Amino acid sequence: MLYSAKLTCDTDTASVYLIKRCDFLRDHLYRWITEFANIIAENAQAYFPKDLANITDLFIMKDTEFLESKMIQSPSG
Repeated sequence: MLYSAKLTCDTDTASVYLIKRCDFLRDHLYRWITEFANIIAENAQAYFPKDLANITDLFIMKDTEFLESKMIQSPSG
């Protein structure tokens, strides 16, 4: 939906979806992913689950930071 709103230059709708996406990441995934990744890293016996957990943690943190920076730069799109 965000992509569709951007294609049609509907900046108000795009802004709403950007805020919702950022809120979801910050209020839900961002709260527990680091602890979850650490538990996997401590207990996994193979490299793949450890690396996947760490990559997922990093992706969520960077995606949240990116979205927050976009909201600061241009709240309306």
